[in-house]
Amino acid sequence: MPLTLPPCARAGFALLALLFLPPAVPAATNGDLILDFALEENEGATAKDSSGNGNDGQILGPTWSKGPFGAALVFDGINDRVDVPHKPCMEELGALTVEVWVAAASQGALAKMVTKGTAAECAFVLSQGPSSAETFFGVRTGEGGFRSAVASQFLPLCEWVHLVGTYDGTAVKLYWNGHEAATSAQKGRLLDNQSPLRVSGYADLSEPFSGAIGRLRLYRRALSPDEVRTSYERDKAVYRDRLALRVRPDFVPPEPEPRDTVVDIGSQVEPFMDDWLIAEMTDVTLKQHSPEHRETVLRFDSPWDGAFSCFGTVVKDGERYRMWYRGQASLSAPPVTCYAESTDGIQWTKPDLGRVEYADPTRPDLAPSKQNNVILKSVYSYSFAPFLDARPEVKAEERYKAIASFPYSITGYAWLSTAEQHLRGSGGLTSLFASPDGIHWTCVQDETMRGYGALTPTFWDAVRGEYRLYWSLSSVRTMTSKDFLLWTLPGTAYYPADSVVQQKYYSSTVTPYFRAPHLFVGLAARVADEQPFLDRSSPLADQNGAVAEPSAHDIVLMTTRDGLNFQRLLEAFLRPGPDIHNWTGHSMFPLVGIVPTGPVLPDGTPTEMSLYFTQHYSLPSAHIVRVPMRPDGLVSLSTPFALGEVTTRLMKFKGTELILNFSTAAAGYLQVEIQDDAGQPIPGRTMDDCPHIYGDELNRSVRWKDGTDLAALADRPVKLHIVMREADLYSIRFR
Repeated sequence: MPLTLPPCARAGFALLALLFLPPAVPAATNGDLILDFALEENEGATAKDSSGNGNDGQILGPTWSKGPFGAALVFDGINDRVDVPHKPCMEELGALTVEVWVAAASQGALAKMVTKGTAAECAFVLSQGPSSAETFFGVRTGEGGFRSAVASQFLPLCEWVHLVGTYDGTAVKLYWNGHEAATSAQKGRLLDNQSPLRVSGYADLSEPFSGAIGRLRLYRRALSPDEVRTSYERDKAVYRDRLALRVRPDFVPPEPEPRDTVVDIGSQVEPFMDDWLIAEMTDVTLKQHSPEHRETVLRFDSPWDGAFSCFGTVVKDGERYRMWYRGQASLSAPPVTCYAESTDGIQWTKPDLGRVEYADPTRPDLAPSKQNNVILKSVYSYSFAPFLDARPEVKAEERYKAIASFPYSITGYAWLSTAEQHLRGSGGLTSLFASPDGIHWTCVQDETMRGYGALTPTFWDAVRGEYRLYWSLSSVRTMTSKDFLLWTLPGTAYYPADSVVQQKYYSSTVTPYFRAPHLFVGLAARVADEQPFLDRSSPLADQNGAVAEPSAHDIVLMTTRDGLNFQRLLEAFLRPGPDIHNWTGHSMFPLVGIVPTGPVLPDGTPTEMSLYFTQHYSLPSAHIVRVPMRPDGLVSLSTPFALGEVTTRLMKFKGTELILNFSTAAAGYLQVEIQDDAGQPIPGRTMDDCPHIYGDELNRSVRWKDGTDLAALADRPVKLHIVMREADLYSIRFR
């Protein structure tokens, strides 16, 4: 049986405030009302319209937040929505008011609360975002195009806010809790369209809202400022108890950790892929090291994989490397899950597994055959994301697990039969699989929850003792589970306040870094909507040269230590490069997994790590490339010739020596001083006691004049003071 998530899990936040809403105040009789959702039903699949116009809404996914004193609808931020069919009363509007009470469960991403139409032809929209510090109401007219009133205010998490958007034929206005927050000039009648009025997301399911919707009213005129204020004051009494509560959702970004606290790093590797360990830096920067070398390791050249193959995962299991990827010969051919393996992560083979018979309905010349590397042929092959379960005492038959997702929307998938489309409805369903060996898979929970995009990296988070998955539809989101079966609602990734540039990310590959599992590292395909892709030979471009999927892609890097607060560098980690065939839609997608490759040093340090990406999507030359890199080498603390200095936070460690992964120019060097908790140099470990450290090594032990031994300092609060000249420091560790 499919798992039915309880409202608190589906909502992603245990809002007692949502569960104890007093009865809504009935709206006064008003002939200008188009729609009035009091949401007093508390059950059922219909939101009843009390305006007298019969504009009932079909509830498609949202759950009732039930309680003894009333109800609200809770939306999952994926594809939950309420649809109100188009009616003549919604046409030829010269003025409009949208009034709603909302409580957001996430911030930092575009989220549409009330709309009518798609993004391109939407008549009106009330929206959160694009940044976490914006809320806007916009209307589209035949004369004025699209204009919006944008308030530089974010929706607070789990707190009810009264939003009103008005348009009177001359101006668009947005009111926030009874007060005017923004205005913009506009003219003309609203653009008519036949799309349903939708609560949460556009007509094409994009940009859905995560949170709760209370009372919703639409008028065919603009309420005056006094009317808006009166409505707010009246309903505020109804919502007062809910407004007074501050109950956090499952995913709220923790407060930034004070830099003056002592951190215990033990003997773990601490890569400088973020500034977590840094207290002060002078003339030192975090430098991203973009790889240059790419080598083809697997071509999509079989009848069952081909030009439209993409997405994938790589893991190292003992002495064997395993790869799974989506094989798809054409957009009309059904996707399949393919398996490849390697003994070194460099030379890959497609084993003849003889498990699944493949027949391409678009290729009648090819006889059905099991001579292939296909392990699964299902709608869930669209996105099948395995991982090696690192949970202690995991069952042998479940060493491998996978999140498998059906397409987010069924539109445009010719390989789906009419019967399957009817069965799957709007798409976006997800199932859970398990396997003893990564080849033989069993579905352990079918259609457990809504789908989460095209790639869903999942892993056991050993630090917090829970499973965690990530998915990306414009923004990056995360969910957790204690048992792999019951999952919370997504929380949206947060970025530093000084990094609020809105970027769209797809197919993020966030997983624990193999050398430092407490640090999650992700690569994501960044979509440049305003930059049409350049390769006009792609089948994705029509005969006139117009591009059907117009966005160019590159790869960006992001890291997080708590699973939700991310640090990112805004510049591309991997550019498409000079190969014109990488300048096409869906090319340049990262595979999940960074794995050690190459020889191993006597102390177990790998000499290389490998990243993998797809290239040439939609072309006969489509393939996977390997990008070899230095271990810990994605980002470094870096200085030019000018002298730079770094001081770490206070830390405790275990071990007897300090190991550096570093590289310098011939004229460059590093020196390391150890200071006590008062910032004073420790005798024998001062800068003057440390000879210049230069060269290029993965595991150099720091030596002072009297040697390397640090046993006397173990488990004491100390900090490192490092001087650098024309050098890169990738990581440190004590051993």
